[in-house]
Amino acid sequence: MHQAPYALGAAFLMCLAMLLVFLLAKAKAFEQSHYIARPYDYFWFIDHYRNGDITKNVSNEELYVKYLKVFARYRVDEALLELASFYEKGSSFRKPSLLKAARLYKSPELQFNFVALNHLGDIAYQKKQYREALEYYVKSMSFGSYIGTMRYCDFYYDGLFVKRDEGFALNGYLNLFEHLFQEMVLQKKVSFSSLAQLTKRLSICYSTPLASPNDIGFANIFLLISKFSFRNANRSSPTESFLKDEEEIEKRYQAFLKNE
Repeated sequence: MHQAPYALGAAFLMCLAMLLVFLLAKAKAFEQSHYIARPYDYFWFIDHYRNGDITKNVSNEELYVKYLKVFARYRVDEALLELASFYEKGSSFRKPSLLKAARLYKSPELQFNFVALNHLGDIAYQKKQYREALEYYVKSMSFGSYIGTMRYCDFYYDGLFVKRDEGFALNGYLNLFEHLFQEMVLQKKVSFSSLAQLTKRLSICYSTPLASPNDIGFANIFLLISKFSFRNANRSSPTESFLKDEEEIEKRYQAFLKNE
């Protein structure tokens, strides 16, 4: 009779130990599933360091990059893209490294990512490796990238690595504009970055020295659309070509105001 309480106590301790082992196993599984298999759920958190939300409105870019590397180690495509962008453009504490940027953009996780392909095309273009750049843009275009399609048309407009054909380029720009317009109307979705750069090119195409009055009218319309789109575009990670296009359209806009 006196052994019953001891037996009950031993059974209780055994159950408690089994419960503890079960909880530890669940906790380990939770950690692995959330921090390795599904790290996207927490990727947004490190943006606080870049935006200064945690550090009293002072951006802690170095800590942000440190956490980016952690996520990149787990092959998170967003982290790989962001980290590659840091290496491509450089920052206040890091010199640009196109080699490291290209290595990240070429990660297996990004082989079908047209954003990465466009960046690889831009890097090759900067090095004047036009054939390689064109190949990246064509591949990006095959995945439905507006920017990749635009860059492809640029090669024909400028006559780089291919025979110059301004008419072919203009038709390509106009077809792309039609697709963007349909997307805006049917899907209520606007890519201001793509629209800004595309209408900048159309404005230039229609403002040639031999342009007719109607063409000049189209040029001015596309100029105003481009100016508005640049103002509303997502500026979280602008590319070098985007900034150059914006600078050029601003000069054209100021000249347009003077002539009015």
